[in-house]
Amino acid sequence: MDIHFQALCSAVEHEKLEKCRAILDATPPEDLSALNADGFSPLDLAFATGNADLVHLLLTAGAREGGRFATPEGALAQYTTLLTEAKKQVEKFGQLMRATQNGQAHGAPGAAGVLSHAQLKECEKQQSLWQKRVSTLRRLRQGFEAQGRPHAPPTVEAEVVGSNCVSVRLHEPDMGGGQASFTKYKIQWSRQDSFARVEGEVVDQNVKTLTTVVDCLVEGQRYFIRASFGNPQGFGPFSAATPKSVVPSSWRGVEDRVPRIGQQFDICQDILNHFVGQDDEAYEPQKFSKRKGLRQLFTTSSAPKLQKYLISGRAYLCCILFHEDKILMTNEEVLPLMEICDQYTGNLMSEYQWFAKLGHALGDVERVRQETSKLNHTSATSFRLKLLQAVQNMQHTLGLCELGIPYHTPIHQSDGSVVFSMVSHIRQPKSLVSLSLKWVPLTKAQKVGPDSEYNSMDLIRTTIREQILFHQVSAICLSKGLYLCYIQAVSGLDSMRVMVTNTSPSILPYVKVRANPHVTCDEWAWVNKLGRIFSQTSAMQAPSPTTNFLAGEGEEGSDVQYHLLKHLKPTESQFAFGSQLEASMKRLFDTLDIPVELRGAHRLYDAEIFELSADISVILVVPSPEHVCSVADVRPPLNLEKSDLLSIPVQLFEVFHLRAYFRDLLTAFSRATLYLEFELLSAKQSLREAFSTKELEETQSYLHKLQNFHSRLEDSWKDVRWILDVLSEARRKGSECGVKFENISDWYSNQSYVPDDSRFCLSVSRQNSTISQSSAFQRSSSSVSDQAYASGSNTRSPNRPTSTKLTRTPTTRSDPLEFHLSHQNNKENEVHNFPQPVPPLAGHHNVGLTPNAMGPPSSLSSLTQSHHSTNSSISSTSDQTPSRQIPSTQPRSSSHAPAPQYENLSTSVSSGTFDPRITQGGRFANFDRPDSPEPNVLQVYAAYDTGLASGTSVKLNVTHSTTAREVIDLVIKQLNMAVILKGKEGPIYENERLKNFCLVAVIGNRERCLRDDFKPLNLQNPWKKGRLFVRMKNDLLAAIEHISRHSTML
Repeated sequence: MDIHFQALCSAVEHEKLEKCRAILDATPPEDLSALNADGFSPLDLAFATGNADLVHLLLTAGAREGGRFATPEGALAQYTTLLTEAKKQVEKFGQLMRATQNGQAHGAPGAAGVLSHAQLKECEKQQSLWQKRVSTLRRLRQGFEAQGRPHAPPTVEAEVVGSNCVSVRLHEPDMGGGQASFTKYKIQWSRQDSFARVEGEVVDQNVKTLTTVVDCLVEGQRYFIRASFGNPQGFGPFSAATPKSVVPSSWRGVEDRVPRIGQQFDICQDILNHFVGQDDEAYEPQKFSKRKGLRQLFTTSSAPKLQKYLISGRAYLCCILFHEDKILMTNEEVLPLMEICDQYTGNLMSEYQWFAKLGHALGDVERVRQETSKLNHTSATSFRLKLLQAVQNMQHTLGLCELGIPYHTPIHQSDGSVVFSMVSHIRQPKSLVSLSLKWVPLTKAQKVGPDSEYNSMDLIRTTIREQILFHQVSAICLSKGLYLCYIQAVSGLDSMRVMVTNTSPSILPYVKVRANPHVTCDEWAWVNKLGRIFSQTSAMQAPSPTTNFLAGEGEEGSDVQYHLLKHLKPTESQFAFGSQLEASMKRLFDTLDIPVELRGAHRLYDAEIFELSADISVILVVPSPEHVCSVADVRPPLNLEKSDLLSIPVQLFEVFHLRAYFRDLLTAFSRATLYLEFELLSAKQSLREAFSTKELEETQSYLHKLQNFHSRLEDSWKDVRWILDVLSEARRKGSECGVKFENISDWYSNQSYVPDDSRFCLSVSRQNSTISQSSAFQRSSSSVSDQAYASGSNTRSPNRPTSTKLTRTPTTRSDPLEFHLSHQNNKENEVHNFPQPVPPLAGHHNVGLTPNAMGPPSSLSSLTQSHHSTNSSISSTSDQTPSRQIPSTQPRSSSHAPAPQYENLSTSVSSGTFDPRITQGGRFANFDRPDSPEPNVLQVYAAYDTGLASGTSVKLNVTHSTTAREVIDLVIKQLNMAVILKGKEGPIYENERLKNFCLVAVIGNRERCLRDDFKPLNLQNPWKKGRLFVRMKNDLLAAIEHISRHSTML
């Protein structure tokens, strides 16, 4: 066995932390998971010592459990066996020593069993060692017995990272407070939140990252995930993942989108094989050998020489070659400069865009130049042929094939000359040293002469640093993640330009949304659904369905704008994804200094997600159609003069973008287009020069083949040019490509819906309970009955625990220990963690709370409150169980605004199905009837998410001076109290959010919103079919939809 491994095990047994660290740093054992002679690994021994620092040190070094013992009992039995054997050895040596002492006492030193002096010393040594081992084993056994299982992970995050795989990450708990160490963790997945049937599990002992990717899942299937920590004592309780459920899928499944980058490289390679043969798959730039020595100075050559000055009206090729902080220049300290032509005509920007692609096919310039030497120079091809010649001359002059990457724009001089600049980083500067070239410090290379001595090269010198920086940052790719990018085009005279940042010119201005680049079908469907619904509601200009049927109302009727939004019930993943996008859009607008008043019209492009690689995905944010492409008379929201922004022609941006993210594809395309372009020119010239019929037919056939190549290449390349597709679609008038930011922001800021994925596992049908007409109408308080939602978007779990503020564990069925539930017989629905009574303070109102003592929470009812002289109570309607009085409590939060004072108001809360008896006498309890048992009583229904059963209502005893605002506040506060007492998970609406609610009156399908100062008792009487609802102001027609779902109200 490895001596270092033995030393490590011994150091661990004796808890020598520094010695263990020294062994691991100096000569770590080959296998830290190996077993010693006792059957334990170093990590097993460290766990038995209970030393958390020692366990952490070994885990960091990569140690694992031994795995010899399947159960903790087996390990404990091994410790016991080893301890028993050690005790026997101690006893054996003790007997030998005692026998020797007895023999010496009887004067028989040579008798049998009597040891010599040396043997006696050895026995004493061995006995001492075995006694130490007994002590060590006893300590290890006791430590192992004392160790418990680890606690549940505080947080478990699950996210879909592929079409059939999910990444699960556990957060490390705080090891203080005597918590047991963990050495592994387990992940389980199931199709049920109860985990009654576990689909699979994985145990991982690599606790460095606490991240595991679960693959081989079924695409499109919803999974619930949980995880727990473990150690040699076993696994602790589970914690459910956040979100509760995930659906492995891809956003492409929403509209069956195919990847944009697919067969383009193969098509380019096929074309190249036609021109350069099958042996060109491993493309390597051509190497040039430069002549060196004194003979070079005396050799005359007709090759063009490097230029020293720029001449007006001419085009030049310049190379900026740098290494660290040095620039390659001639002996005259001039940048390498080669003349292209003495005059140029045509669209210079179009030629520069062609030059940018040529920079990625420099290895083929020599060959193409030889094959096109016989071409006739025309106005259309003359400049490009001369540019090829200049590039070839520069390559031979410098002895370098890869001259660099073109700058993002040609450099125009004031005298009319233009410079095409290329920048390259030289890794081996000695390879370019010659008698005519030298390396010059950057500071000296940038130095220009005085203003009185103008030099035409000064403009190029001043831009050296800028060109080098652009060359470096344009090749930097984004890190792994999902990004939001802002697209803004600018229309110019010669080309359309796009705005980028000067620190990342290969990508549009961006912010990072999250580290996970994968977007699921579930998440992308949510964005598309928002886009479709908002486009439908914006196009729906239906007249208001309300009429003036109230006396005294002062607001206009509601418009039909967002009635479909009421049915939006996103999953936990969808809700979180939308929140991330909303927050990221705000950060993007802040970064770009977009005015607040112009942000709402921006759109989240929902047609597709652009995948730059397997680790990088991009979602676009586009301005309104009139601002997508800025023109002279329209000022865009983005400040084009911002110092950190840069405008680049779209075609050049595509080149830089592809160079950063698809370099091999760009190289293949550039080479294929270079060969194909000049081969087409040669074929057309041969067609014009053909004499015989046979020569003409052959040339036509070859030309037709080349044209087919060109068509295939152009058709395949259209998918790569995604930015042009987006600009074309986004600037089209009437285009609905995207979701407006104002719609996303409004939906999330006014949304009270709390997603819960547990609804996907429920199959509880809606309960059709009915209430007796006579008893329902004559009761002073109605019972609150929890009505389970039907399966679908409004489903709620009937088995949800009533305890408030529980940790995020799966369910009581999968982990009952985390819920601290007791007395489940006849008490499993009790409200746990009920606030302890607090003596009331002076000046505060006494509030009596009377919950049901034994019955289920569905019997909780009759919430009555009054300030000053009116009491508030919660009483049970059960006739079999007496009410239990709980002393008055003082509100614990002092940050809330004081509640308004209401005179002569009393309330009762009822929920469940609607009472058909009440519809006959009107919802307003017959104010004008002297025989009415409840005079001046309003029954107000909640048309918002209360967290209680559908159809919850509140009865109020009001006066003619009670305003609508007082009714609204009282209804919401009473329902908040009912949520707390019933142990629901919310939502709870704070005082500052009460202003977002309004009181509406409804007859049939007509609705009117009442002013806050309106007196509800001033409504027309008799009014037998009217209903009063409290709803959120932005949730228009919620009350009408509420009525339509409950036929008993009609």
